[in-house]
Amino acid sequence: MSYYPLTKRNDYGRLSALALLSLLLLLSACQSASGPAPTPPPVRFTLMGALLAGDPPASNQDVTTIGYVLIDRAGATLVETIVFDPAGTPQPLATDTTPIWLGADARAQLQKALRGTATVQYAAAIARGRLSGPGSFGPGGQYRYQLSTPTLEPIVAEETTIADLLGRPAGYESRLVRVVGGLLVRDTSALLVDLLGAGGLPAPKALQIKLRGPIRDSQLLARLKGAPSGAVRFGQIQIEGLWSGGTLAPLAITIVT
Repeated sequence: MSYYPLTKRNDYGRLSALALLSLLLLLSACQSASGPAPTPPPVRFTLMGALLAGDPPASNQDVTTIGYVLIDRAGATLVETIVFDPAGTPQPLATDTTPIWLGADARAQLQKALRGTATVQYAAAIARGRLSGPGSFGPGGQYRYQLSTPTLEPIVAEETTIADLLGRPAGYESRLVRVVGGLLVRDTSALLVDLLGAGGLPAPKALQIKLRGPIRDSQLLARLKGAPSGAVRFGQIQIEGLWSGGTLAPLAITIVT
């Protein structure tokens, strides 16, 4: 193999090629930097029910939990689950978990995310602070627990389907999702299916996911249809909930008419 010394013209050509390559790499880096930001990892939190179910509860310590903030003239509370009445007003769904008092000054942190009516506003949020209780907190001492100096971070549910949740469960782990489907409620369990058949039975080959915890709220159940046997209540709903471990923990339920 023979080697030939570079001429001055070849030196300039080599330098030009290197400069062009450097420019292309720089433009590529800039384009990557300006592209869509990666999805942030899910926040680590403890559900309200788990926080308050212990004996004793996880009080007098800093906690991170998640739920719906309800704000009225008296102030703000954090509840485990909400349901909407026929007029669209949010109210706490009856569960075994009591609301947590957040104070009278929580509105400013959620101002841009709040929805609702003139009397009650709401937003899904991650709540951080020191949990106190059991005791007497809030107006008239009606709340057993309080989150002192709370930091509230609004979150938005990701639209998805039952099929996508089942097909990509890891992609939605510990995330707030919004799904439409048919709700089937028994005494001790609840399911969400992608297609209801006659009489509240799942349609053949219907996909289904399990909801965490039974639903015993009498007002919600009264608005659902009843199967002939009387053992099952059913209806079409939109649900916002936390997807974790293959089940959905409901945070908000809206009946679709």
